[in-house]
Amino acid sequence: MDFIIRHKIIILILILAVGGFFWYSSSSATPKSLLTTETSGTGTVSANKDLVATLLTLRAVTLSGTILSDASFLRLKDFSTQVTLEDMGRTDPF
Repeated sequence: MDFIIRHKIIILILILAVGGFFWYSSSSATPKSLLTTETSGTGTVSANKDLVATLLTLRAVTLSGTILSDASFLRLKDFSTQVTLEDMGRTDPF
């Protein structure tokens, strides 16, 4: 009994260590994967159908140059400014 009283802190640490080891080994018996994969069978198919429908719609579009000769296009004004060329700065020393 005198031995237990003198070494109660060491015994308590050993009990906690053994208990912690058993708790850790029992909880890690079924490891969970950090990476998970989900499959959705209908999401990919509907996305492919939407893509095909969009491509078919774009294929039906025809471009002609008639808009360039339209009166409303000819009335448009260009408000851009000319960029003037300036001298280059110093040469790169590197």
